[in-house]
Amino acid sequence: FGSSAWPRARHLSGTLPAASSAPKVAGMASTQGSTGLKGKLHDLEEFIQLQNEELSQQRAEIENLRGEKGDLEGSYQGQMMELKKSMVADVQTMQEKVKTHFN
Repeated sequence: FGSSAWPRARHLSGTLPAASSAPKVAGMASTQGSTGLKGKLHDLEEFIQLQNEELSQQRAEIENLRGEKGDLEGSYQGQMMELKKSMVADVQTMQEKVKTHFN
């Protein structure tokens, strides 16, 4: 993720919810109608928290997919080895039949 996350974060900053439309925490009536600096800061903190939670979920999903990928690769590798053994055995059988037929 490294440095590519920063430009995306700057891009997302344009999509911040307006202070009046952002969800508010119950019991904080003093900031519900606030469009001041504290209200905007609170909204930004909520937005960042949501983004962090989403990022965490996406990272977990990526790890899950990597595990599935490894399992599938192992399964396919095993199937390929079995297929190769079968084909080698078939070729050897055919070679023996050709030898006995022409000798």
